[in-house]
Amino acid sequence: PASVAYRYRKFDLGNDINLVCRTELHGIVPQNKKKGDAEDEEEYMTAFALNEIHPFSKATPGGPPVMNWRDKIDSQRGAVLATELKNNSFKLAKWTAQSILAGATQMKIGFVSRTSPKNAYEHVILGTQFYRPKEFATQITLSEQGMWAII
Repeated sequence: PASVAYRYRKFDLGNDINLVCRTELHGIVPQNKKKGDAEDEEEYMTAFALNEIHPFSKATPGGPPVMNWRDKIDSQRGAVLATELKNNSFKLAKWTAQSILAGATQMKIGFVSRTSPKNAYEHVILGTQFYRPKEFATQITLSEQGMWAII
């Protein structure tokens, strides 16, 4: 099976300019059927992973501080995300823009770490968090109008 689904979307940019783009979706989240609904609603979702820089690796002098996710992920998930937002703001903004363009109503971010600092092939998922892309864009001060500015 395919790892992603492609969804083609058409956007009207005004001045007789239409943009057709191919976007990626990573899954469908079925919603529970309520009384009176004709059928189940489905929501599209995207999924991404943030990789931990191992705290025992040599940090670049003058580089970002290294936080041990294993100690903080359960009690201070917001602090972990805030640190990643500070160090990888472009990556998170890109993922959010991709999710909004794809029409995804949910965006799942996973926090991933190596099982051992020297083993680059085995990883463990420390936690996951769902976000609504439009609400997350507001949190990270990403304007939807600004996303179109680069076109």
